[in-house]
Amino acid sequence: TENKHRLLPLMTALHRVTYLRTKRALKVNDHSAWGLRVAQVFLEAHPESEVSIKEEYLQYILKGKGYKDATTVKSQVAKELELTVIGAQLMGGLYTLGGFENIKDEVENNLQQWKEYKGGPAEAKVPGDWSTGDATTDYQRQLEAMVIQKPFRPDQMIRTANKFIEAVFGWNLAEFEANADTLRTIVEKQC
Repeated sequence: TENKHRLLPLMTALHRVTYLRTKRALKVNDHSAWGLRVAQVFLEAHPESEVSIKEEYLQYILKGKGYKDATTVKSQVAKELELTVIGAQLMGGLYTLGGFENIKDEVENNLQQWKEYKGGPAEAKVPGDWSTGDATTDYQRQLEAMVIQKPFRPDQMIRTANKFIEAVFGWNLAEFEANADTLRTIVEKQC
């Protein structure tokens, strides 16, 4: 267990440096995807097996409509929600994800609320705080939120992706922007 206590801060530091240094070379639109992948690698290598995410959620977020065969969304629902063809494919893909089987009925039975969420302000909340009920950690809740945002509110995904990354690592990304430490400094502070 002592090795785990020494390993985790080093892993966190290495991921931090990798994330920050590579992020500089990427377009702004790619920062979230890069952060999600870094978090994925960290969680897969984490020494504690209970630290995990549902891989299919991350794949759905990153691959979108091409992730899986989507269920057909009723044309009336797509029309009412003003979904594009791609939006309807994304929503149909959402229906097939484990844990999200009930969201189809939720959306169809509360169509007006979901329409208001889709067209609402940037800080709009998911109707009824809908969730799968499976998430036990903040980063798992943030991942679920991004899954819902993908077809409904892609404008909210960057902010939620940052919250996910912060929750996985215990980071404050705004602080990182101000203090670009070296790996040596990070390790000395954390270890």
